[in-house]
Amino acid sequence: MKQKREKSLSWQKKHIGSKVLLSLFAFFVLFPILLALLNSFKPIAAIQRNFLTFHLGEFTLQAYDKVITILRFGEGLWNNIAITLLSIAMTVVLGSLMAFAISLVNSKFLRAVYLATILLICIPIHAIILQLVPLLKTLGLLNTYWGTAFVFTALSLPVAVFLYTGFMRTLPRELSEAAVVDGCSLWRIYTSIYMPLMKTITVTVIILRATFIWNDLLVSLVTISDATKTMLVPRMYAFNSSTSTRWDLVLASSVLVSLPVAALYLFLQKFYMRGLVSGAVKE
Repeated sequence: MKQKREKSLSWQKKHIGSKVLLSLFAFFVLFPILLALLNSFKPIAAIQRNFLTFHLGEFTLQAYDKVITILRFGEGLWNNIAITLLSIAMTVVLGSLMAFAISLVNSKFLRAVYLATILLICIPIHAIILQLVPLLKTLGLLNTYWGTAFVFTALSLPVAVFLYTGFMRTLPRELSEAAVVDGCSLWRIYTSIYMPLMKTITVTVIILRATFIWNDLLVSLVTISDATKTMLVPRMYAFNSSTSTRWDLVLASSVLVSLPVAALYLFLQKFYMRGLVSGAVKE
């Protein structure tokens, strides 16, 4: 018992440096967020006077009231929700189906497809963004939820396929072989055996890609020019100009836009961490 206790104390002393570094990292991450949150409740004059202090007498909700009115926040929120849900649904279905085929079928062609798909992660969106406009216009999908969702899905599929494939390859092949012997079709194997086992990976894909889509500026700015269908982040640029920036409105809008994805992450974080490890590492 004494030896175990000594080992425990030794381990804690050995990792005290890691704890200090992690604490410092957490401070540097959380401090700007806290400042942004507190300053979003201050008038612009108080922010310009001193960004680092907060007094209860300066507390005001005027910035939030203006943001909701100027941005037409309800309309922008609906646009974000619609595009994000469409993109995530297509990413989960197509990514899991592609990974299912790659994992179960022993094919050189599918292995090449998988390698090509993973390499697409390295290609920045800036390299292809200008080609999207004429393509979407030709297909009649410019300024539509579906057109923007298709672009987000294409950008999200490499990550989804990588995570799903990594997890499926850790599952014993006897599962699918026994199901085939029992007379199950491939679709039944996919829906009744594999997908229920991939809940953590699915949650991981949802959080990773939903955060990316929700906070995106470039794709939605290029694919949507209709003011009524614009997402929230492009609308925030109304508060920034070459001559001045309304910091109170910028901070308030940032807080409002961040709340939904922050709530999603907090709600699903335990599945996210578990799925990230099991999906990216083959045991």
